[in-house]
Amino acid sequence: MVVGVAGSGKTFLAHEIAKRVPNSVFISKDLVQSCFTNTERVNGKTYSAIRGPTFNLLLNFADMQLSHGKIPIIEGPFSRNFRLKDEFQDWPSHFRKLADKHNARFAIIRCKAPSQEELKKRIQGRGYVWDKEKLENWERWTSFEPEDFPIPHDDVHELVTDKPCDELSEEVILNYLEGKLIK
Repeated sequence: MVVGVAGSGKTFLAHEIAKRVPNSVFISKDLVQSCFTNTERVNGKTYSAIRGPTFNLLLNFADMQLSHGKIPIIEGPFSRNFRLKDEFQDWPSHFRKLADKHNARFAIIRCKAPSQEELKKRIQGRGYVWDKEKLENWERWTSFEPEDFPIPHDDVHELVTDKPCDELSEEVILNYLEGKLIK
């Protein structure tokens, strides 16, 4: 699983890992949410309404792919979950149970920009409409979705995305995953 705040480089890295890991399949939380909303980013009541179905779809996708012998690469921020007091607050436990069921490793890669300045530059450079509020309320957004959000899991690799994605993905696959995708 590849996680991190907006602009951290998680999407680029997840795609690159999925290209390089044989027998892998890719899915993105934002891709799933866009099916429910016709937009990629949502907030408020809409977010609350689709959060559960989105999460359950990711779990069901991972379960099915693991049962077919595939390696699911799931990408999403998951940077707000620790603040929300519901069944998804401890989101890693749901994926860990699936991994255990299929005797697979559940590894999390948390992407971080090299600096707050670089993070802001990346978000500005994307030019997405939904990023306007982040940029206008930068201090509030970075405190609400901190890069170091808690991840209640013991197999987390912190990765500063300060190199090209092909180099970073190779580093992750060789040095962190070490080809150990099966327990």
